[in-house]
Amino acid sequence: MFEKILSRPVTILMFFASMFILGIIAFNLIPLELKPDTEYPQLIVSVSWTNVSPETIEKKVISVIEAEIYTLENIYKVSSESRSSYGSISIEYKMDTDMNFAYLALNEKLFQVKKDLPEAVRNRVYIRKYVPREEADESRELISYNIFGHISLEELGLIIENDLEHVLTSIEGVNSVEISGIPKNELRILLDRNKAEFYGINISHFSKLYQYGNLINAGEVRDDAGLQFTVDIDNELTSAEQIGNIVLKYSNGVPIRIKDVSEISIANKEHTSIQRINGRESVDISVFKEPGANAISTCDKVYEAVDKFINDHSRYELRSEIKLDSTESIREELGDIKFRGLLSLIVIMLVLLFFLKNVKLSVVIVLSVGVSLLTSGFVLYFFDFTLNIVTLSGLVLSFGLLVDNSVVVLENIVRLYNHGLERFRATVDGTREVIMPVLSSTLTTVVVFIPFLYMSGERRLYWIPMAIAVGVSLLSSFFVSITFTPILTGLFLTEKYRNAIAGDDLREFAGYSRFLKFFINNRKVVLIITGLVFYVSYFLFDSYVDKGRRFSWNVENTVRVYISMPVGSTIDMSDDIIKKFEERIIQTGGYDKFTTTVSPSMSYVQILYTDEQYYSTAPFEMENELVSMAVNFSGPFISIYNPLNQSGGYRSGGTTSKSYNSTILMKGFDYEGLKTEAEKLERYLKDNPRISDVDISGTGRWWNSSDLFNYTIKIDRKKLASYYVSVTDLVREIRSSTGGAGTNVFFGGEEIEMSVKYSDYKDFNVRQLMDKVIKSGSSEFRIKEVAQITKEPVMNSISKEDQSYTRYIRYDYNASTKQTSEFMNTVKETYPLPMGYRFDEQDETYMTEEEKKEIMWLIMLAVALVFMVTSALFESLLHPFVIILSIPLSLTGVFLIFFGLGELFNEDSYMGVILLEGIVVNNSIILIHHINSKRHIGLNLMNAIISGTIERIRPVLMTSITTILGVLPLIINSDAEKNFWYSFSITTIGGLSASTFFVLTVLPVMYAFFERVRLRFGALFRN
Repeated sequence: MFEKILSRPVTILMFFASMFILGIIAFNLIPLELKPDTEYPQLIVSVSWTNVSPETIEKKVISVIEAEIYTLENIYKVSSESRSSYGSISIEYKMDTDMNFAYLALNEKLFQVKKDLPEAVRNRVYIRKYVPREEADESRELISYNIFGHISLEELGLIIENDLEHVLTSIEGVNSVEISGIPKNELRILLDRNKAEFYGINISHFSKLYQYGNLINAGEVRDDAGLQFTVDIDNELTSAEQIGNIVLKYSNGVPIRIKDVSEISIANKEHTSIQRINGRESVDISVFKEPGANAISTCDKVYEAVDKFINDHSRYELRSEIKLDSTESIREELGDIKFRGLLSLIVIMLVLLFFLKNVKLSVVIVLSVGVSLLTSGFVLYFFDFTLNIVTLSGLVLSFGLLVDNSVVVLENIVRLYNHGLERFRATVDGTREVIMPVLSSTLTTVVVFIPFLYMSGERRLYWIPMAIAVGVSLLSSFFVSITFTPILTGLFLTEKYRNAIAGDDLREFAGYSRFLKFFINNRKVVLIITGLVFYVSYFLFDSYVDKGRRFSWNVENTVRVYISMPVGSTIDMSDDIIKKFEERIIQTGGYDKFTTTVSPSMSYVQILYTDEQYYSTAPFEMENELVSMAVNFSGPFISIYNPLNQSGGYRSGGTTSKSYNSTILMKGFDYEGLKTEAEKLERYLKDNPRISDVDISGTGRWWNSSDLFNYTIKIDRKKLASYYVSVTDLVREIRSSTGGAGTNVFFGGEEIEMSVKYSDYKDFNVRQLMDKVIKSGSSEFRIKEVAQITKEPVMNSISKEDQSYTRYIRYDYNASTKQTSEFMNTVKETYPLPMGYRFDEQDETYMTEEEKKEIMWLIMLAVALVFMVTSALFESLLHPFVIILSIPLSLTGVFLIFFGLGELFNEDSYMGVILLEGIVVNNSIILIHHINSKRHIGLNLMNAIISGTIERIRPVLMTSITTILGVLPLIINSDAEKNFWYSFSITTIGGLSASTFFVLTVLPVMYAFFERVRLRFGALFRN
């Protein structure tokens, strides 16, 4: 059958010619992305509540929402975090969950639970998709603009909403458009405190106002025909005059109206955030792309639409600045990987020319690689894959692997042709001889990707698309190598090229032959030395190589200022500070532009430079100026970061920089109980004379302050009831005096937020609040008579996972590192905790215990699958075991290359090790298969090993060197922090280099050793 296939060269060539053409078309049609277009089964619920403590958000909002979330289906894990003014809940679903349905179900639950939430947060609960930590510093939008001009923001916003928004949403490939920075109006009713006291008015008198502005359902009524209809009362407010005439109460028969004691206005709602560019307020437009749409072509259409909008409104002198353009990274990184891929192909071509010494035969291999890639491109397009930095990197990484199969087939065909076989017979027999090891090599590489399907973390998003891309290309290369490659090789095998590849006469390798014999005859010593080499390399790796996650805080061509404000700060306070930095930036100059984002709790400025400016002294001058400004502030935490400054930047202010040398995690299901246990442990630790400081209110993060406080008012309900005042009325009075929160009403045909509060609420302090007089009928009382206010320290962040709270107990233990660690372990083992509470492991910067176990399980599963495949193809257990031993031998190279280069061994490196398991066994398979074939024709063990190894030196070296040098362009002048393929590549280079050396030296020794052992134990068994 195989002979019949190769006897139809025209059919085969036409088939692959069609795949070549279809592949080119497919690669032009496949959408271009920066990251894989995959969806992680996780949603985030976020809520904001300005100037509210973490404890309040946790109790009043997060816990209430979580209780409903647990009633949803397919929930895998729920975790939450409550911080000052903000809370979030992360809901992780099972992998097979329909996320569109999950989103709708979650949205419905939130709609149901909003009525149980405080009024201030009902309209501030949002759902968003989860962004993996690798993309946490990247925006998910396609492109965002800042637009500004010589008109007010209100006018600018109106123009954008009328003339630009619908144009952008109509662009093919655009999913949605978000606009922020446009001032929102509110219906503001400011109650004069003096007038209110004079007329005996309090906030409870305004309760009737909340009945307005909505359609009220009054019930049902029957008409004359007996038909039943609902009755709605249209109570919509239409004007400020109408509101002003509403009667609050009667005093001696005289109506006291709202306008008598209040000022009514439609005013801009107080900012919750401010956006500026070059110190000027702007409107921010974010454009989001549809899944599967081509990012670059869609972004080009957005460019055109925005430019046309600016030109059409030139009378307003509008300007647009691109705040973020995700396609810049796409264009740059895709261009980078394409260039590196082309360079890789050139390197492979040169290596092939060196070994084959024939241009046409080298072209056969390159064409085989091209056909394999384009065939895989057609398959990827058929299954709706995208081209992105991950899949493209995988394809480039596989170039060297794609060469392997065709090299083995071509080399064997030419070898038989040089031994005298005619062209067609050499083609058929040469392919048939190696089809089994080629299939085995392909399958062993492909099966190592199967464990990726069982990954549970965020990396699954990246590695599965890459695994499929590489797997498809490798399977394509197998079919190409046993059909297309033999046909083309046969066409070039003329008498002129009969000696294109040098012969493999053993006399040409006499020195190597003697060397190999010596190794085999002293196999025990060789194996002991090999074991020592492995141990030393592992010792160096374990002792001196850093292991961790690569967190890149770098944003190229920028200098950044980050300001974290104390709890309770207003946006005006935050803005006053950031404006001083903006003034200094403008004075210093030397930049391209700068953008500012301001909120009550945090603000930041990002200064952008052109390439020419960035690599001058300008960033350092700017950094020095900003640092000299920062030292003038002691309250907020200020961080200034210049990526070019290797000293790590500048941090000062607040208490965020306080660090401790020890942290214990305590977990429990009851928040108050956990707090009590933490306080007990705090007292226990303080009794130890070596401990100088203990903190139980912080987190494991150095940038979060632990000096947070909250004012808590505890109402005495009995005393309050004696004045015939309800808790609701008292709360409303307190809220209106401290800024309050509004509710949405319909006013003039539109929904608008209405707030009722005292006009002096911004200047009202705690003492005035507690002295505030509340009138009820003929009696009156002060708030302090019915309530107590206390200032209490609170946690700056409350973390919870699957309803289990976490407390960080941080302390300084004055002793050596070893003694500090021993003391912590002693505390965890001996300190008595009640049932329901436990100590947990400190969060690790590298990998959690769960992640470590998973990665080790994946590695072992990959080894097991490789062993199973080779066992099935060899119909043996011993020889696959010898082949598997090349995996630990290859790790010697991994250990040494990371030690030698001083590189960080991260998660990408682990993935490289898994792929390495499938690659390094390929040479072993080719070698041992050929040795076995020599033994089958009657050679003794020693001669079979030596001749079999020598005859496979060339294909082993060719496949290894082409793979190693093909990967080399990926690491030359590559940013280790930016390019995820860097660690992956050096793992491949180190492991395959060591594997090649050991395969040609130690593996034959291992083969001889285990064969002797098998023969010896076989004889004992027979006796």
